[in-house]
Amino acid sequence: MDRAAWKPFALGVAAATLVAGVLILAQTDGDSEAAARAAREKEVEAQAAPARAALEPSVDPNAPYDVEATLRAVRELDRAVKQAGSVREFLERVSRGDYRRVAPEVLATRKRLVDVLVKYYGALDRERDEQELWGTFSKLGDELARVLQTTEIALGPVAFSPSDPQRQRVLAEERARREKLQLEAAAEIRRFEEELLYALDAAVPVFRQVEDEWARLCAQRDRAYLYITGRESDAAARAARTALEMAPGDRESTLLLALALVESDGGGMSSERGPEVERLLDGVLHEDPDCAPALLLRGIWHWKRGNRSQARADLELAMTRYPVQAEALRDELDPYALREYLRKTRQGGRVTGLYRTMMLGANHFSPELQLARLELEAGSTDDALARVKDHFARRRAQGQWDLVLYDLEFCEDLLGPRYREYFPEKSYLDLVIETRAFRESVAVSIDNRSDRAIHNAALVLAVRFTDMVEGEYEAFTAGETQAELPPLRKTAFGDVELTYDGLGVRKTYEDVVRPVRAVLISDEGVFWIDSIAHKGEVARASEPEGAAQGELATRVREVLAKLAPESVGLERVKNLLSGDDLELSLPRELLRLGPLFRLDIGGESFDEATQRGARSRLEGGRLRLRFESVGKALDGAPQEVRVVAHSALGDFALVLARNEAGNYAFSRIERP
Repeated sequence: MDRAAWKPFALGVAAATLVAGVLILAQTDGDSEAAARAAREKEVEAQAAPARAALEPSVDPNAPYDVEATLRAVRELDRAVKQAGSVREFLERVSRGDYRRVAPEVLATRKRLVDVLVKYYGALDRERDEQELWGTFSKLGDELARVLQTTEIALGPVAFSPSDPQRQRVLAEERARREKLQLEAAAEIRRFEEELLYALDAAVPVFRQVEDEWARLCAQRDRAYLYITGRESDAAARAARTALEMAPGDRESTLLLALALVESDGGGMSSERGPEVERLLDGVLHEDPDCAPALLLRGIWHWKRGNRSQARADLELAMTRYPVQAEALRDELDPYALREYLRKTRQGGRVTGLYRTMMLGANHFSPELQLARLELEAGSTDDALARVKDHFARRRAQGQWDLVLYDLEFCEDLLGPRYREYFPEKSYLDLVIETRAFRESVAVSIDNRSDRAIHNAALVLAVRFTDMVEGEYEAFTAGETQAELPPLRKTAFGDVELTYDGLGVRKTYEDVVRPVRAVLISDEGVFWIDSIAHKGEVARASEPEGAAQGELATRVREVLAKLAPESVGLERVKNLLSGDDLELSLPRELLRLGPLFRLDIGGESFDEATQRGARSRLEGGRLRLRFESVGKALDGAPQEVRVVAHSALGDFALVLARNEAGNYAFSRIERP
């Protein structure tokens, strides 16, 4: 065959070979796709086996299940849907879950959802379809009560070259086959949606039933919480027992009952209550040996029985367990997020507050503060204060600043006046808040009017916004921890943006209910810090009554006994450009009263509380009080001048009398 004839023949053979290759390849692709799908289905079944096994009920259908554990399991499964990025990751998360004591009906509905997902996941053959499937599942799984529109799959054109008619026909057939597969995949997704919606619809009434049971259990436990906050231990025990009848084995109710029993007996545990406390706590610790609240309660129980070495061992072990469990215990707060309405009342806030303290080791459930309380009862004040510092060191390390407010409440209420007085210089630390023009932030500082430096100081603002109930605060960390607050200086902590979204409507600084208070955490101690104006309001409003009035009066008399002519110094400080100042030097012991002074003279008022011409400070071991530019008023004053001191522990007046030389000197103390 000559070259001219050979060339068309060769091209024809090549074209035929190409077409045949495409046809064979298409047939081969079909066979391999079927085999690949079968292999994939087998692989997916293997991946899903651990998740399905985890969702198998472990509770006898006729036995009581744990309502709290059931609700928590539902929340964990919902979080798994939100947090997982693929079907594979979701199945792995489910397989790691702990679903013991969960209601079998709830597990059955969740297992049905997994079965639907696995069925369609195994039928997919492309990564794009897998992403589509997971997107549909996660979206529907996150909105059980909503009907979503069907997810559409956009089909793109298949490009090919039209240069050869026979090749064009073969490639067009291949395009049609692939478009058919795409349409089948889209139909598969739609069938998946329908079947998934049926499964979700079946899960709703089962979940609602569990929610109703949990709501009734919560109502009963809330009664126990409120009785405990009111220190009505016997009533709290009755409420907790009723909760346990509703949900046998419920850990929270068990801990509440144990707490009520431990606190109901001021001395040693009674013969009836002791064995019950031991049974309750041993049951919890048998199931979870590292349960910090149970270890703490057992430590208090041992202490009250006189076994102080074992008590210390349990309380110190609880100290090590709370930080380890902090993250896991925070997760357990999720069910309470459903009960936002509790924050609308003061009582509801106490319920959620006590729950959080139990789970995170604050207030009554702080092992360090409980040990401090027991040390104080034994007369070891120094050891007790060391434990208080240990507690706040843990709080600082865990960064749970909002719990500081609960902790300080425990210290002041249950550790008593010895705690409130162990750092008396705190009265001379003033919170200073300055607004910023056209901004929602405020500048926060502390004015240290004492002669003691404060070290390693962190500041937490306690802010109440409008619509918050009385006694409820939102905590804001103020700037960075300061290495030192030098004596007789003002230290800035920086700007803090005071905004809050927790009440459904955004709140700003304009919505802040005055006063703003703060808690200072330092090496020297942890205590409330207030503005000097608020201190004045508290001092003027304080009216001790009854037995407390007699006790406070005794303490005030002890301090005022230090005042005598020889212990009070007066100096008229000359000023060239303004009137002379009057400075009083007083015994340092007066700082225990935390007084704010006022001088009314010549029709003018020089008032420290309103920061008008009066200021006191601790310096050189003395309390120094200065009234500014009062010289002219003194020159025309009557025979006696009274310097009134307002204190939360009681008011008194320093009477200054004019002597023959025309100068003023301390004369006497007057009480209201």
